[in-house]
Amino acid sequence: MTIIYTKKITTSGYYGGFFQFLCRWKGSVYKSVWKDVLFWLLVYYILRVIYTGMLSEEGRKLLLQSEMALKYRLAIMRYIHLGVIICMQTLSTRAEKHFGELEDLLDEQCPSCRSKEGKSSHPGSPCIRDKPGYIPRMLTEEEKDILEDLGRVYGSEKPPYWIPLVWACRVAEEARSKGLVGTSLGLQSIISEIRGVRTRLGQCRDMENINIPLVYTQVVTMGCYTWWIVSLIASQFIEQDGMDIYFPIFSVLQLVFFMGWLKVAEMLINPFGEDEDDFDVDDIVERNIKIPFPVLGSLNGCWMYSRSLDCSLLSASSNDGSVTWQEFDNFFVLILIVKDGNILEEKLRRSMLDLVYSALVLSLGSDLMSSSTSVEKLKREMRSCYRVIDLILRDMAAASTASSLATICLKPFYSPYCPDDLQKMKTYLESFCGSFDIAYGCMLHHGVAVACTDAWRELLSSHEALLLSIWVRCLQPISACDTPLFLPHKSPKVPFRLLCFRLIGGEPLHLCLLCGSTPNFSDVLKQINPFWRPHLQFMKGMKSQFRSLTFKTDPYFLGFVLLDEGKNWGTVQVEESDEDGTSAKEKIEALRSFHIRFSPLLDPPTSDSGEIPVSETYEIGPVFACYALNVSPFRMYALFKKSITPHHMRVASRHTLEKILKSKLVT
Repeated sequence: MTIIYTKKITTSGYYGGFFQFLCRWKGSVYKSVWKDVLFWLLVYYILRVIYTGMLSEEGRKLLLQSEMALKYRLAIMRYIHLGVIICMQTLSTRAEKHFGELEDLLDEQCPSCRSKEGKSSHPGSPCIRDKPGYIPRMLTEEEKDILEDLGRVYGSEKPPYWIPLVWACRVAEEARSKGLVGTSLGLQSIISEIRGVRTRLGQCRDMENINIPLVYTQVVTMGCYTWWIVSLIASQFIEQDGMDIYFPIFSVLQLVFFMGWLKVAEMLINPFGEDEDDFDVDDIVERNIKIPFPVLGSLNGCWMYSRSLDCSLLSASSNDGSVTWQEFDNFFVLILIVKDGNILEEKLRRSMLDLVYSALVLSLGSDLMSSSTSVEKLKREMRSCYRVIDLILRDMAAASTASSLATICLKPFYSPYCPDDLQKMKTYLESFCGSFDIAYGCMLHHGVAVACTDAWRELLSSHEALLLSIWVRCLQPISACDTPLFLPHKSPKVPFRLLCFRLIGGEPLHLCLLCGSTPNFSDVLKQINPFWRPHLQFMKGMKSQFRSLTFKTDPYFLGFVLLDEGKNWGTVQVEESDEDGTSAKEKIEALRSFHIRFSPLLDPPTSDSGEIPVSETYEIGPVFACYALNVSPFRMYALFKKSITPHHMRVASRHTLEKILKSKLVT
């Protein structure tokens, strides 16, 4: 029903007449919104009670600092990009035209979408500033005035590029004073990275200022064009005794070569120009601007989410890939990034992170990693174990298919040699170790333990033996060495000495000994030849327990891995022919990949897990098909052509294993 109130107005000049309408309830705004206002006040006071009465002091700081920390991060990134833009404007005409003057950086529009007259250079096209996470303003009015004044002080058209980087350092110091940067080491790391940006920008300026000598440029230019002019006359065919030559083939070829080299030299003089082959500085800077801000926002969101729930995020996955991170000893965080299409299981990713961290401890020790006060020093020390980490993750970056997925190796205690030879080798090894009172000894061939002492075998459960074998593979060109190494689980703070000797020249057969301060390296080295020389013929003549099959296999069959879990024995065999278009190395890598990824599925589950034990599994990839069969104590991984059916794989795998056992090829 319409509320009529105009008749109650006596005169427009009467103030009190209009004032009385503010106090009316029927049909008023108060009646319309009182419920919304009451609900808003209720939620407001609930949040106030939670903040003042229920949250601890640390909780209140966390809520206040999370948004503030994001602002400080964005400010640092904005200043860094501003310094890069100013530097590139002085070097590249393309960047200068793209980003314009300082006033253009104040504009809310995208510099790449506006010309000098303020009109869109490509109307209708999407602006990059419309994309999420992009900061539309790179400069404030106050900052612009300061930069212009400094430009006049230094007598240059552009302000000094390093001024915004100094501002970024000041912002980092302010964040440290407010507790947003936890430690002085963290502040030092941030400033060190900013200093690195300034150093690299300075190197670009040096390259621009130190030109190729003008004399050289003039001589080359004059020489090429003089030859071009002279060749017009010298290449003419004046006397013709026979067939006329209408096209100067060799002169044209010389012209193409000489003028082509001249054009290349002209482009190399100024790589920041506007030629087609010059650096796309504007695109590079735009990309660098667009990437960090969404990343910072995402990291801040993940941090707030995990902190609010008092938990630690372990992994995140998307259509483009997955990220797994893990904290070790409350001070060291490792992050594993897996590309899209990768089929690594979560358990395998975590084991890879454990191995990488163990490799760092193996080389540096836990004390140095936890107590180091210099990030740069820690980086330098970590270089010693980069090769080991590269071997651990060697092919994981390209692991988009099953055949290209890398593995470290088969379990290091699996050996392809027959038990009698292995027992003799173990006797020789124990005798040599006993003469020096060394408990840990191992014989490695291609990174696989041929024989080892009982004490060395105890290192298998903690992957320390695997790390030591990878370390030895990095030392293959060296004939003898004495290296201090830490055992990540057994002795992470006190180093052992790894004595490694190559016994056969040209063969990756290494004798590895772990000991303390004694014996002396030279004493052991003197006894290597007298002790092992009589056994060299035996070591060279060690025969594999399993060389070739004596029966006909399935036409789709390409190879297999056979393991004996009870005797710690194993072998790998593949078809040598490449009729199917793949090499023997690719087949071995595919088998090792399948083994390392699916071996945990075949392991017996724990009693309290409630999982159903798995005895068979298979996978059909883009190149090969693989089938795993667990018949205790044997475990077989068979490789087939990808065109085979799952049922055919199952039948062929079982028949092949039965024939191997019946033929007594395995003793």
